[in-house]
Amino acid sequence: MYYKPVFLGNSGIIKNILFILIPVLLIPACQLKNLSPEKTAGQAPLYIIKISGPEPYYFELDPNGPLLIPSPAEASLGPFIPWTHSRHISHFLPVYTNETGKEEVLYAAINRGGILELRNQGIENALYYHPGEEIWNDFQVAAFFRYNNKPTAFLTSERFFSVEERPSPPSPLWVLWEGSLKPITISAINADKSAAWISNSVFLGKDEIWYIKKSLSGQENNYFRTIDLSLSGQGIYVEQFLEAASPLEATSELVPPLLAWALAEAERLAGKPCNVTVVSPDFPAKRLFSGFTEVSDADQNTENGEFTLELSGYYRQNISGKEALAAILFPNGRGVYCRSNGIIIKDSHFTLPALHTTANPGIPSGNSEENTGSFVYTGVALLGNGPDIYLVAGWEEQKDWNVGAAGFLLVEINW
Repeated sequence: MYYKPVFLGNSGIIKNILFILIPVLLIPACQLKNLSPEKTAGQAPLYIIKISGPEPYYFELDPNGPLLIPSPAEASLGPFIPWTHSRHISHFLPVYTNETGKEEVLYAAINRGGILELRNQGIENALYYHPGEEIWNDFQVAAFFRYNNKPTAFLTSERFFSVEERPSPPSPLWVLWEGSLKPITISAINADKSAAWISNSVFLGKDEIWYIKKSLSGQENNYFRTIDLSLSGQGIYVEQFLEAASPLEATSELVPPLLAWALAEAERLAGKPCNVTVVSPDFPAKRLFSGFTEVSDADQNTENGEFTLELSGYYRQNISGKEALAAILFPNGRGVYCRSNGIIIKDSHFTLPALHTTANPGIPSGNSEENTGSFVYTGVALLGNGPDIYLVAGWEEQKDWNVGAAGFLLVEINW
């Protein structure tokens, strides 16, 4: 599998109701309502999903938005292309919609696409799709974070896999506002046009401070940090930048106890050290944590540098009477689910449906091995209030650094 670097139209509307009935029949445990096309311009849901059993709901990411499919093995497979150029869920972002924390919405940034939105309505989940403008097709979603409590995407030009160097996007920052994506200016990130400095990396560091890397014509780099993105950043050394991008150790007092518990259980299940990229409505952006097992330099160099297992996770603190929740997902679908009422912690293991290796017909090749990719889970989030809690997981068909088909799964938690 690949490991992504730490540095961090019209919507897909089903116009024929007969088309949507076929996949629904293939997944009888789920009920789905399809809204009329004129009501799906980014402000009314594409689907209202009601799950009444343990069977998952699968979607693939079509160029025009999410499409319901029976399973990833039946996705419309295309050619493998570098992950920075492919359409896949690059980031999850859970957000509280009010100060009490009783309501939560889940956003997902689709690389080269737009933003998905999932809102829980008790036993139903409403799925929205907000397509990006044409500029989104040409640039990578390098960061996705909460700014003024609104989901905000940061686009950059990708240079590692590109044949020729592309200019930076004229509008790198986009906020989801009133049902559509709009360009925005943020003081700490937007370039100084007069000096031709371009921001190409933004992330929330292990110390919960924002870090930004800016380049001058791709030749010289400057590094900054700020506690507030609305303020100008303070210049720092590259060593400080790299240290902030490293994982926060599970032994740190900054790690919530339930999340530390889940990290320990994931490492016990894995039998090896783990790093976990965690999303949370309590964090303005994703954060990277390491487990309790120390990794020596010698160990880190074994197995082609893949001694540490890279996992994805979700965390929500105990607020307004809701249980604190944590989940950690392995690429093969195994996972750890923990919950706490503030006194007692309960944990369980789960296994999502297997995603099988298939031949990808999108690549013309006489060698069948060159046609083969592996389906893996790539991200996880939870949605809803008890007793109705739902798990959302991204999936991809991967081959080395390339991605073929991609999408996400929605399933009710009954563990």
